[in-house]
This record gives sequence, structure tokens and C-alpha cells, in this order.
Amino acid sequence: MSNVLKEKFLLFRIRAKKDPEAFGQIYDVYVDRIYRFIYFKVASAELAEDLTSETFLKAWQYLMGKRDVPHLQALLYTVAHHGHRSLPCGGRVASGRTARRDAVR
Repeated sequence: MSNVLKEKFLLFRIRAKKDPEAFGQIYDVYVDRIYRFIYFKVASAELAEDLTSETFLKAWQYLMGKRDVPHLQALLYTVAHHGHRSLPCGGRVASGRTARRDAVR
């Protein structure tokens, strides 16, 4: 089964049967990609983990709203992007080196 077809089938199971196991399979496919995407935006492993969890929670809630989702990957990246953008400074977290340098000034 192609990846696109499998994804469509899993989306059907999620929307029609509210199947958390199907969502778990989607989570397994995308969690590392979404985490990396967020991590490079916020530069904090802890914050990236929290925002990744939030991304999947919001995606689940969106899917439970019976909305049509033509591209699941686009939905996940859009939610992740908006999640980190809602943080102060657009989600940027100062690295330890930058924070120390600023403190010395």
C-alpha cells in the first residue's frame, strides 16, 4: 500500500471511528519530523517536546471536528508553525551562549 493511500485509510479510521490506534500510527510516522521542525525554530529541546505534544493534540482535536483534511502532513506542519509562533519573540529562545553574552553587557 502506498504511503498516501495508507495515510488516507488512517484518516478515514480516525474520523469515522475516532480510532486512537490509527492516530498513533500517524504519530509514529510524523513525530520526529515535527519535533525537528519545531526544535530548529525554538532551539530548546524541552520546549520543542512540549510544542510537539501540543501539535498532535490540536491535530487530534481538529480531526475530531469532522473537518476535511486533504493533506495530513500540511495540517501537522501548519499547527506546529502556529504553535511556536504564538510564543513571545515568535518562539525564538536564546541559546545559553547568547543569554550569557547579553547578561555580561
